[in-house]
Amino acid sequence: MKQLFNMLYQEMEKHREPFCQHFRKCGGCSLQDLSYPKQIELKERFLEKIFDKKITVIPSPVEKYYRGKMEYVYAFGKLGMREKGTYKFVVDLQECYLLSEKMRVFLPKLKALFEKYNITSHNYLNHQGYLRYAVIRHTKFKDEYMINLVTYTEDDRVKKVMEEIMQQYDALIWSVNSKLAETSIGHVREIWKKDNICEQFDNVKYQIGPYSFFQTNSFIAKEIYQKIKEYVFGNVLDLYAGAGNISMYIADKCNFITSVEFNEASVKMAHKNIELNGLTNIEIVRSMCYDFLKQNQHLEYDWVILDPPRTGLERTVKQISRLLPERIIYISCNAKTFLLDLDKLSDNYKLEEIIGYDMFPQTPHLELFSVLNRK
Repeated sequence: MKQLFNMLYQEMEKHREPFCQHFRKCGGCSLQDLSYPKQIELKERFLEKIFDKKITVIPSPVEKYYRGKMEYVYAFGKLGMREKGTYKFVVDLQECYLLSEKMRVFLPKLKALFEKYNITSHNYLNHQGYLRYAVIRHTKFKDEYMINLVTYTEDDRVKKVMEEIMQQYDALIWSVNSKLAETSIGHVREIWKKDNICEQFDNVKYQIGPYSFFQTNSFIAKEIYQKIKEYVFGNVLDLYAGAGNISMYIADKCNFITSVEFNEASVKMAHKNIELNGLTNIEIVRSMCYDFLKQNQHLEYDWVILDPPRTGLERTVKQISRLLPERIIYISCNAKTFLLDLDKLSDNYKLEEIIGYDMFPQTPHLELFSVLNRK
């Protein structure tokens, strides 16, 4: 599918000068040389090829500054993103148009602070050095910021940076990840001001912690949640529920929601947010979705919501087929695994509706919303 998308991209006429100086080298964006309407056209052509039918792609309300989270790697003396097509090199970003205008200006200033306080970068090839990542989160509707600096050791040099920027941001976190695996996830070592930031969709408030899940593009996520709300009613099973964000948004349309998620940080945040919103008709279950379904085949639901990771449903698809709910909403960020799962469900289900949502402008990726009814 990647080859197909690239072929269609090559066929498109490029009429736009990329707005970022790092385009073509940085791995963050790949479609900036297409106008945004052309990007939507490209994604619709891609979906038409793989589904053999016309599928509308809903554009993002903004094509820049749409991301709610960026993980900037600090390695080899450079702060930014990995180079396109390679793991070994990092682009030293002077600007970035993905998170916010404020962060676009702040990024080189942050690196200057690292240099000022001798915050050495981490070499993830030989596992030496100090600071690994600057993970920055921004909520679009509440305009709050979290800065999470992830170090390799317990050395507290990073405190000097935090003290200097404390007044500018809402939540500051120092995390430590001393493992060899190259990841931005660590254990929280210290917190300044507060440990979360807040987002809000209509009257639903969401606290977001340093390691709890929230959709990449709040603008599009809200539109998808509104679409889900148009359909659901009665008793709902929300699988791969993350921090229960969908469950909370649709709670006023449903009798009862069972929200299943395995990630511990997300489950804890879900409990906090349910209490924050005063909701009493949601049950959070910490479990692998496969295990939950295997143990609860006797339960009946009016709707099942599926929002799995890029790997898709995998073996859970068999348990879905055994549960055999009347109606399914399947949200996918990977068309390839979605098609595989759809084929496995096709004996029992008919695809009634499918829409694309451009969750990720400037990239080949998009989100799929679908409704499946039992035959």
